[in-house]
Amino acid sequence: MKISRVNYNQKTKFVRLDGRYLRVLSGSNLEDLKDSEFLLLYSFEKILAPIKPSKIITIDSKFKFKFLRANNCVVSPSSNVLTIKEELYLTPQIGLVIGKNRIFGFLMVLSFFTDCFGDVRDYGLDTYSPFSEFISNEIEDKFKLQINEKIYEIKIKNLEKDKIFFEVKKFFHKLFISDVIAYEFEDIVFKVKVNDFIKLESSCGKIETSIKLFNFNTT
Repeated sequence: MKISRVNYNQKTKFVRLDGRYLRVLSGSNLEDLKDSEFLLLYSFEKILAPIKPSKIITIDSKFKFKFLRANNCVVSPSSNVLTIKEELYLTPQIGLVIGKNRIFGFLMVLSFFTDCFGDVRDYGLDTYSPFSEFISNEIEDKFKLQINEKIYEIKIKNLEKDKIFFEVKKFFHKLFISDVIAYEFEDIVFKVKVNDFIKLESSCGKIETSIKLFNFNTT
């Protein structure tokens, strides 16, 4: 099953991919969703981030806690990444979505940060994290990342979801449904700049984003 969210009848609704359509779901959280009779034609541009977590917990490949980010960094898979800096750093992450005492599913995260000093990263208030289109109950062991014309095929290693969940529960006793564990399965960092185009394709759908300078001018 592949789950996302859209704006529908002036409300944000969960949907699931149903062939070429998006089936509207009833329910307020991931664990109580049910099919409705309403279908929408799939449109990438209308897809929102599939969830709005209360927090994003970043851990590395050794299951060590690294960062905690608020949900105001989350944007849709087609949104531009706005920044006040000419250059950013980018790392792809696997998002493990929390359900009721379990890992509900997976999504992909493109995590941008402003500075990189070895293992220390500055996730400034001006950076964003696009989420992939869908939460999927399965994830393939590789995905494609495109930066402008260059394409990288990246393999996912050491994805032990139950162990990750257990380790995170040691230092975060309160995990809420829809919280996200952003797992850095490998120390992969790309340097990107303003006007770069970035595309990620995976079994959780795609992300297509460009980096743009934040415009302080208001009219």
